[in-house]
Amino acid sequence: LNPKKGGQWDFSSLSIDDPLNAGIFALCQAAGLRSNDNDAVQAAVTVVSYCGVSELLQLIGIGGGFMKLDLNGLALAQISRKLDELIGQVSALVKAPLESAKLHLEQANVHLKNGNISRALEIWKLVNIKATEARSVAINIKDRDLRDGTILGSTELLILADILLESKVDTEQGPVIISHIKLPQKQKESISNIIESHLSYALTKLEETKPGDLKKMLTWNSKEKEMDKQNRLDQVLKSFFPLLTTRSTKLGTTTTIELPETKFMPDGFEDCTKTTVTINGEKKSIILWTEKNSIGLLYENWFYSAEKTEKLVVDLNSKEILTKSIPKTLTMQAWLDKTYVKGFSVWWSKNTLQQLAALSSLGSLPTIPDMLLHSDHLTPADVLTAAPLLPLVTGCVCLCNLFLSTPHWQAISSHFGHTTEVFVLFGVRLEREHYSHLASVVRRVESAWLADVTVEDEA
Repeated sequence: LNPKKGGQWDFSSLSIDDPLNAGIFALCQAAGLRSNDNDAVQAAVTVVSYCGVSELLQLIGIGGGFMKLDLNGLALAQISRKLDELIGQVSALVKAPLESAKLHLEQANVHLKNGNISRALEIWKLVNIKATEARSVAINIKDRDLRDGTILGSTELLILADILLESKVDTEQGPVIISHIKLPQKQKESISNIIESHLSYALTKLEETKPGDLKKMLTWNSKEKEMDKQNRLDQVLKSFFPLLTTRSTKLGTTTTIELPETKFMPDGFEDCTKTTVTINGEKKSIILWTEKNSIGLLYENWFYSAEKTEKLVVDLNSKEILTKSIPKTLTMQAWLDKTYVKGFSVWWSKNTLQQLAALSSLGSLPTIPDMLLHSDHLTPADVLTAAPLLPLVTGCVCLCNLFLSTPHWQAISSHFGHTTEVFVLFGVRLEREHYSHLASVVRRVESAWLADVTVEDEA
């Protein structure tokens, strides 16, 4: 279904009798999309649009791909949960547009699954309007933390709606939502400009609410509040930075790239983001994050450090960064060795887990020798964060003194790979509904050890 370079999307030649198009109908059915069994064109438009939205949400960190993603399920639940948290705290003046935006988002999803792309686009426009209204009213909220949270939440929703609207491609068969990677460069730059505009506004408003030194002294938990706000901001920046335009020029074997402004990069390695560049026709990822006075980079399994400036220009080839002012610091393997020691001498800290999870989500983590999780350092919620890392573990997975409920076991059994050698369970209570999940894990390892495990009686 991809158009030729410079060509237009055209679905008019599709036929129900073609084996490929029969597959499209099967894909519609498997993904829960509704389409007329006699209309191959409408089915193709539905699949392409739904794939486009799904890939976008996966790119910005929501959902898990086309077949795993149900906008009315996983992705929509994540967005709705954030909105619900805000709606439960704000005044009626802000609550009304937020609730309306959430309702419109759910309605647009129904029309998208029905294949009515035009109607979905119309309702996304209403999401945009209500999110803009909520953000405009939010600046008058007196509670600083609630004000900042509402600005970030409404900005995130506003950006999402604008990206979806800008991802539309008009065809003879009607509008289609196209995956970001397949959009023309002009549309990609338009999306980048919109994101930068919305983020700049949010950053300006957040800066206005920073407490002064006296207020910091009088507020007993001011440091914790500032860290919480920074974490929320980092999640937004991490999500949308990959969609910002990175400009490049080539001279011989060297490519010079101009990265987006550093103010759009998240703070801290645990919230690192990435940008994708083309080097000699090959797509390469650069992992990025900011520290207090520097910018961290990870490229081709090497860590680099650059002085923090408003904009960063980097010379590189397909193997390394060449800019002399951006020196190498250590290799990925050296960092892994430095981060934790193989064996039971070091349990994972929350910071270690966050850093490994961030690298894994960006596709930049090879393998992990051991996963050692202990209740002294982590919470049950952290187990859900660690679960997607399980396929990368080659040595031992050890869960110690953690309260594991059914959702935890579901996540563990669904992600557990076939490369792990040993599974150790210590100080954990097992309910009957957990047995099948544990059995599924045990079958995939060479050996399993259970100690001080309380098992619910079958009687």
